[in-house]
Amino acid sequence: MDVKKILLAVAFGTLVAGCQTTGTTTAIQQIEKPPLNLPPVDQVKMSELNWYVITKNSKPNEGGHIDQAFRKANSSSLYALSAKGYENLSVNNAKMVATIKQLQSQVRSLKEYYESKPAADNSKKQ
Repeated sequence: MDVKKILLAVAFGTLVAGCQTTGTTTAIQQIEKPPLNLPPVDQVKMSELNWYVITKNSKPNEGGHIDQAFRKANSSSLYALSAKGYENLSVNNAKMVATIKQLQSQVRSLKEYYESKPAADNSKKQ
């Protein structure tokens, strides 16, 4: 009986020791991210604006609206645009908002891309 126990212990020990010497290791290798290529931001071409300065001394005689504007502003001068100029101002503002949104999108993309953790290559070396 004792011989069987000894042989069984030796066989089991050899089996366990054999499994530990296979020589396989796992290595994690970082892979560099390629640079992020974003489309360029649109160039903004603003429409021309012609501002008019109206003072109390140079005001046109267009009725009481300008006098009322001076009283309401409590100022000695007013700045004005023509109807077309006001339209151009609105279009320019819309162009600037669109450009700002493009820039914000690029900043978000760059932040997500460069602040995320790099991918790991889980290849096994043998």
